[in-house]
Amino acid sequence: RTLRPVAGQPDYAWVECVATSYNTSTGTFVVTLDSDNESELLIPRIGILFLSENPQKFAARLAQAHAARCEAEQFLRYNLIVDCMPTDTVDAFDPARLAELLQQSTGETEYT
Repeated sequence: RTLRPVAGQPDYAWVECVATSYNTSTGTFVVTLDSDNESELLIPRIGILFLSENPQKFAARLAQAHAARCEAEQFLRYNLIVDCMPTDTVDAFDPARLAELLQQSTGETEYT
């Protein structure tokens, strides 16, 4: 089974499908939907619940993947904001103050 969007709604529904092959270059399964034997879809492993799988373990794996994706998006957003901050109007640190901060945070005495 795979989760597919319901037409015209924000919901998803389980759809029966058959995995016909695995594409090693993209890491996806080639599946054919039971309702439409003509269309093939490329579905990543995280989006397929095999009949032999425990549905609770599948749900936990899906939730973990979603949480990891949200964390990665936050990390990327943060780094984009930091990288795009203008620095041309910011004064440089006084070397004595920089050495003091380095000593307090790492215990090292030299800044390299």
